[in-house]
Amino acid sequence: MTYEIYIKGKADGLKASCGVVVLKEGEQVMSNGKFFEEYIFTKSEKVPLIEYKAQFQMELYALAWGLTYCVDGAEIEVYSNNLAIVGWINKWEVSEEYEPVFDFCKHWAERKTIHASHIKKGTNEYIDQADTEATFFTS
Repeated sequence: MTYEIYIKGKADGLKASCGVVVLKEGEQVMSNGKFFEEYIFTKSEKVPLIEYKAQFQMELYALAWGLTYCVDGAEIEVYSNNLAIVGWINKWEVSEEYEPVFDFCKHWAERKTIHASHIKKGTNEYIDQADTEATFFTS
């Protein structure tokens, strides 16, 4: 089974959001976004947003969220316009400050093969859709 996950994170101070689009065998199965202020709330944890770094936390959150839609044994291509995130996913490691969110990625990545690629906004409808899902404010 093959999947594509498109992720986007945005942040402004301690307000942050993410967008994710998931395709299974080329068909869209999910598209959504979430907004957080000061903390990322999950069923079991309250993770503080890191000022000036929350966008990275949001990209990782979006990845974990997208992975929940993928079955064991899946081949997954992740797309982000953030080069740092692409590198982290391909190395499968992050700095310590991002570990609380990355732990969710590791949990949902079990028994799956994951690779990440860089994609520019404006070049693919799904990365643009993830960007729209992540929008939480207008300037």
